Amino acid sequence: YNFQPENRATLTHRGDNYTAAIQFNGRLNDFYENVNRLPELSLNVPRQEILDSNFYYESDSTASQLERVFPEDSEDEDYSSFRIDSRHMIYYPTRHFGFLNLIPRAGYRFTYYSETVSTDTKTNSVIVTDENGVPVTNDMGLVSFTNVTSTTVNDDGTGVRNVVELGWEGSFKAFRTWDDFVFLADGDGIRHVVEPYLDHTYIPEPNLTPDELPQFDDVDTVDEQHNVKLGMRNKLQTRRDKVAVDVIDLDIYTFYNIEKPEGSEDFSDVFFDGDLRLVQWMPIEFDGSYDTYESEFSTFNTQVGVQMEDKSKLYLEYRYRRDNQSLVGTSLDLFPEDRWSFELGARYDMEEDELEEHYYMVKNRRECLSWGAGIRQVDDDLQVWFQVWLTAFPDVLMDMGY
Repeated sequence: YNFQPENRATLTHRGDNYTAAIQFNGRLNDFYENVNRLPELSLNVPRQEILDSNFYYESDSTASQLERVFPEDSEDEDYSSFRIDSRHMIYYPTRHFGFLNLIPRAGYRFTYYSETVSTDTKTNSVIVTDENGVPVTNDMGLVSFTNVTSTTVNDDGTGVRNVVELGWEGSFKAFRTWDDFVFLADGDGIRHVVEPYLDHTYIPEPNLTPDELPQFDDVDTVDEQHNVKLGMRNKLQTRRDKVAVDVIDLDIYTFYNIEKPEGSEDFSDVFFDGDLRLVQWMPIEFDGSYDTYESEFSTFNTQVGVQMEDKSKLYLEYRYRRDNQSLVGTSLDLFPEDRWSFELGARYDMEEDELEEHYYMVKNRRECLSWGAGIRQVDDDLQVWFQVWLTAFPDVLMDMGY
């Protein structure tokens, strides 16, 4: 369930070789933080061959009027900017020795900002005083001074960031099948697929770095990068009703820093992302990262779901972030296919040993328009909400001839 509700509307059009969309996202409650997008236009061109050249092209472009807004009691000041971001990539897939896939790539990214920022840091010497405001002197009777550093953020007007990206990917797959091996009661045979891969990325330092840009999302964090992603993906598959399904899908990877960012190590954490479908009615998902230098988990998240015969779903979650978060959550969605359905959930903070949140919601499902209402207790805050969503919008458009 979503701890911070989204207030947005999106209209999407899918063509044969592109997807275009317009999105509106605005904050309604001033006790939340949000990035308002009023509006954001996007155009996505999926990877596709350029004529019959064996070169492939893809791009993502957005034009957004953005505003970063903070809660009403925050000391941070809101800021905004109009941004145009356009990323274009060229790929050249090749195959060697009948099994090895190598894909070199090159790309360019253009980002325009109507507002950029600069930071001025000044250090001044000031007289040290006691609690009564009297200057403090040293053993020689001289007045003591100390250095005070102040930082000022200035608006610098428009700016254009240029980013060049070079890289290549390499991978191959190997598998083995045991047709007579019964791994699960409802499975027929087993197949193990292993895919080692690496991905080399080189991005020279752009002309505008993140500290010179207003920060809204991942677009604004792009910086110098030179590393290699090393990974191994494993799949364990079986046949259910004569259809191949993934029983285990596990991706493990790390990054080797050819050029190390300041304060970083040669290798990043080891990341993992897995899905388990040991039985069809109980999906299990988990992901996280392990710090090999400290020999402890940096993050770990897992979710276990149970789907009942009437489509009701029960979810159990655990979220861990080192030195910051250890949460247990649960949610229950009752009768989601019926006219009336109910949802409830809770979140418990194991670090603070307290119930952090619990909520209850009732939903009414109609053919075209559905609605829901609920209450949520977050710490000492009681929240009430009402929401409406379309359930047959695409069919209505088709009936109208679109």
